[in-house]
Amino acid sequence: MSVCQNAKLWVCARMLVIIALLVPTSSFSAMHLSLSGSHSDSNAGLQKIQGGSLSGSVSFDLGSYFRLGYTHLQQLQSAAGYTQDADTKEYTAIKSKSHVVSHSVDLTAVLYAGEIFTPYVFVGMGVKSYNIENKEGDKPAEKISVAIPNPNGGAGMAVRLTQKFSLKLTYTVSPGVKQEPNKPQESTTDSYAQVGIQYTL
Repeated sequence: MSVCQNAKLWVCARMLVIIALLVPTSSFSAMHLSLSGSHSDSNAGLQKIQGGSLSGSVSFDLGSYFRLGYTHLQQLQSAAGYTQDADTKEYTAIKSKSHVVSHSVDLTAVLYAGEIFTPYVFVGMGVKSYNIENKEGDKPAEKISVAIPNPNGGAGMAVRLTQKFSLKLTYTVSPGVKQEPNKPQESTTDSYAQVGIQYTL
């Protein structure tokens, strides 16, 4: 992890500590540790696309229906294949890779604290870093690194498996950037669904 990424991690961790100190200790009734991931492997015409993500989070109960937490996310995606020129009809080999790292402080609202099912919604704020590499034919690879503010939000469902463990289903939406060979950067919206395990202390 680079010095820059460590600095962003420290800022987010410090934000979580400051907010936690502002809340009376008696308000924290439980701590939740979560680990989630996803993987995709697909073919789109002349290209094969692979992707995956892994995230970990820690959160604390603020009363019965709110939780304050910190989430770290890593996403990897690669595409390889060919593109066809519309005029010459010739094929050119292309490759692309992207690595996204996100740090976020989140506030979760529990909609219903059921014995088995616990639906929730959440909002968060942090930093998202992109490292993108595109290569087309024999041209030198084009590399781009950019960091943007990372407001995010979403919804999920925890399904209790035992007294301590729950299955966690989460859908998250956040702003992002898109980069294609020989084209300017574009703003876009990132969304992803994850399945994971939550452990409650």
